[in-house]
Amino acid sequence: MKLNSIIITILIFSNFAVAQDQQKLEAAFSQSYSFESEKSYADAIEAISRVYTENSYETNIRLGWLYYQYKKYPESTNYYKKATLLKPSSVEAKLGLASPIAAQSSWDILIDLYNDILKIDANQITVNYRLGLIYYNRQNFTQAKKYFDIYLSLYPFDYDALSISAWNFLKLGKKDVAKDLFNKALLLYPKNMDSLEGLKQCK
Repeated sequence: MKLNSIIITILIFSNFAVAQDQQKLEAAFSQSYSFESEKSYADAIEAISRVYTENSYETNIRLGWLYYQYKKYPESTNYYKKATLLKPSSVEAKLGLASPIAAQSSWDILIDLYNDILKIDANQITVNYRLGLIYYNRQNFTQAKKYFDIYLSLYPFDYDALSISAWNFLKLGKKDVAKDLFNKALLLYPKNMDSLEGLKQCK
């Protein structure tokens, strides 16, 4: 009976400690949101740092975001990487990691990261769009088409999908296809100057 009483006491104190830790976490996150809304990023980071643990996905990803907002890109990268190691299948963490990498113009590293995401979710819309843009800006329009085609197939009446695909087809010399897409884009935003300019170049 005495042993059972000891076990019950330990469980009570254990549950109490967990509840206290949860309260501290909630308070820290709440404080960090308030500071972030005031753009007081150093204070927001400090609030999370007080409850930070290495094996916490949530605190790592929060610090990754806050350091990114604070324009401390190497620190942001470090915390996002920790989050991706804790949850390797997390598209959320990898997309977060992409932001400070892009801010540092590490385009080849970013391409590798985006390809890692596509191994998890081949139709991930943000990644397909951004990879397409990278190759478009590199004037590799054939490679860009591969990603824009996925984007357009998933969102066939989305302005961005129609517009960027139209421009890419125009760069590939496929004016008829580009013209059709620009006309569809104009259904969404009539008199849009970008689409009208594209149509002009299709003549």
